Amino acid sequence: MATICKDGTRQITKNFIESELYSKSLDAPQCHFLDDVTIQGLQIVRDHFNAPIRVTSTLRTATGNALVDGAKNSRHLAPASAIDFQFISNNDGILQQFYEDFKCKGPLYRKLRSNGINGMGIYKTFIHIDTRNRSVQSFWDESAGKYGDVRVTNPYMAQIPESG
Repeated sequence: MATICKDGTRQITKNFIESELYSKSLDAPQCHFLDDVTIQGLQIVRDHFNAPIRVTSTLRTATGNALVDGAKNSRHLAPASAIDFQFISNNDGILQQFYEDFKCKGPLYRKLRSNGINGMGIYKTFIHIDTRNRSVQSFWDESAGKYGDVRVTNPYMAQIPESG
């Protein structure tokens, strides 16, 4: 687990500094933990698309989670093992590419999975990744058909061979 502190300037990965990964919850503690594998998953996505990323959610406090109508068992709750993010430019175009890779278990999907990312969700304006237990993989598409006709869900993903 990485310790992430408010206003921290430490370089956590090649492209992300501490303050970019700090909680957006107004009542967050001065420092919090964030799963290392999830952070590396974020860097994998950043490298794959070679595009700057804006982190929109890491740790959420109970109050912060309630304010965004988060799941009661959200992976964003302490200890945080989830990151939501979007691309700073061409967000829709890159989300479309992510969706295309995601739905056919393409190279990015396989790299994320092999590095411990077991939860992936695509929304209209952002992506969610997390490190839930490997035996409880979960995939979801809440983009309301914005990126394609296939709704990427657990049953859909179970039909696709791991080789893509």
